[in-house]
This record gives sequence, C-alpha cells and structure tokens, in this order.
Amino acid sequence: MALANIIMPWYCSRRMSYSLLCIVQATLKQKKCLANTCWEGTLISATSDNVDNFTVELVRRKADKWKHQNVQKSIQCKNERNANDSYEDNLQDPVNNIHGDVKLIDDLITEAIRHKEYKRIIPILNYSRRNKHCPHPELLLETASLFSRQGDKAGVQVVKSLCECLNRNEYYNQAEYKHYLAEATWISGNIGEALDMFAYVYTHHATLRRKVRNMTKFLFGECISNRSEASLVLITNFAKKFAKEYGDYYFLSFLWQFCFLSEWFCDQRVANELLEQYQELRTVIMDRIKVVAVTALRQEEIEVVQRLLEVTLRYEMRHNFTYILREFFDLKCKLYNWCIYVYIYIYI
Repeated sequence: MALANIIMPWYCSRRMSYSLLCIVQATLKQKKCLANTCWEGTLISATSDNVDNFTVELVRRKADKWKHQNVQKSIQCKNERNANDSYEDNLQDPVNNIHGDVKLIDDLITEAIRHKEYKRIIPILNYSRRNKHCPHPELLLETASLFSRQGDKAGVQVVKSLCECLNRNEYYNQAEYKHYLAEATWISGNIGEALDMFAYVYTHHATLRRKVRNMTKFLFGECISNRSEASLVLITNFAKKFAKEYGDYYFLSFLWQFCFLSEWFCDQRVANELLEQYQELRTVIMDRIKVVAVTALRQEEIEVVQRLLEVTLRYEMRHNFTYILREFFDLKCKLYNWCIYVYIYIYI
C-alpha cells in the first residue's frame, strides 16, 4: 500500500509531463507550419509583384514603340503624299510650272520615269523643244531606251527630233538614235527592217557596237524562245552576213548558244550546222562552252552536258572536254555522297 502510494503520484506526474511535452511539440510544430506558410506566401506575393511589374513595363515599352512607329509612318505618308501632289501639279501644265528651268525639266522627266507615268514624258519633251531647253543627254538616252523596249516608235522619234534640234553633236554620236528605233521596230514585229537598222549602226559606228550587241543578244534569245521559224531565218542570215563580210562571229556565237540550249531538235540541228560550216566559230565558242557547261551543271541539266561532251569530242576540243568531264564527275560524286549520307541517316 505504501509502495502504491509512492508509485502512483510519480506515474501520474510522469504522464502529465509527457502530455505537456506532446502539447508543446504540437504547438511548436503548428507555429512552424504557420511561419513557413507565411514566408511562402510572402515569397509568392513578392515574385508575383515582380512578374506583374515586368509585364507592365514590357507592355508599356511595346506600346511606346508602336506609337512611335505609327507617328513616323504617318509623317512619311504625308511627305510622300505632298511630293506626289507636287509632282502631279507640276505635270498638269508644264508651261506654267517649268518657267525655263532646265534642272526642273530633268527632275520632271526623272519623276515621270520613277512613277512609270511614261505618257507624261512626251509633253515635257515637246515643251522643251519649243522653248529650246535640252534635257541632260544621259536622261535622253534613258528615255529613248525606255520607249524602244516598249516598242513605242513615236516616243523614240520625239527624243530623236529634240536631240537633233538642240544637241546635234550628241545626235550624230548616237547614230541618230537608229539603234533605239531598230529595237522599237523589232518589238513592233518588223524584224527585217530592224535588222537592217542594226546592221547600219554596227557598221558605221564602232563606239555603239557593244550597245548593239547587248540589244540584239536579248532579242535573239526572245525570238528563238518564241519559236518563230521565219524570224530564225532572218537572224541566221544576219549573223552569217557579218561572219562572211566582216569576220565578226559575235552574232553567230550567240545564235549558236541559243539554238544549242533550245529544247527543240530543229534548233539544235541549226547549232550543229553552224559549227560544221564555220571553223572560226569553233574557236570563238571555246571559252563560252565552259560557261554553258557550268550553268548546265548547276541546273542539273545532264542532257545538255552530254551534248557538250559530244561537241568537244567531235571537234577535238580536248581542253574543254577534260574540263567538262572533271566538273561532271565532281557533280556525280557530290550527288553520290549526298545519297550515302541520306541512306545512313535514315537506315542506320
């Protein structure tokens, strides 16, 4: 009994201490959880504020940038509109707006070309002729070239008459603008008359031969691509005439190139016949064969390359044959290696 009286108070005291300890631990744990929750909430709140501030600042900067761009565009449109209005006002009545200013005449012609208002040019040129204000010679050449490429013979005639009246030296230096008239005549459909004019300019004006060559080169190519048999006969006779009478194989060499590259068998036959007839032509086209071969290889036109190899073998152009064959093998090797890489990438 005495032992029970001693143990019971001790046991109860120990139990109460343990209960108090559990209560204290639970309280501390709860406080810790509340502290962590508050800290995390504060961190989230701070992070959220930073993101919001960044987003607001970014939107503000973008809005300012767009606003600035819109202002600049409106200013640019206004300036262009004012310039166009001024241009239209100046062109409405050249007599009232030019007032004898040659520089203004040049500016008006330049603006008309830039705006592609080609019909406005002729009244300005007529006014210049009446008032003896000659535009710049380079500008007259540009205008004549513009009219000739459009097949506008009347426009070329206006430029020609103006230059004849106000700048006779330039008029004769430019062969009376006959090559521009020839181009306009060609585009209008009269190729025979155009070739006669080209022949006159090429024969009598050595300084204009490069210009005539550039004109006829593109006209030849367009004519052959349009499949006109009658035009091809006229061009061939023209090129043969210069080859026989003057020893000039330039026209014949370009005719051979266009016919050789044509997809039609009859044109390719004309190219082969030219090489058979003119030994000098084979010498002239030696360097051009390399250019044609490289272009064909880049475009992967294997059939053209094979025909070039046949030509070089037939006429013993060993250097060109070696060059084309080496380039052809390099292309095949590159294609083969590319196929291997694709195979490895897909299947391995």
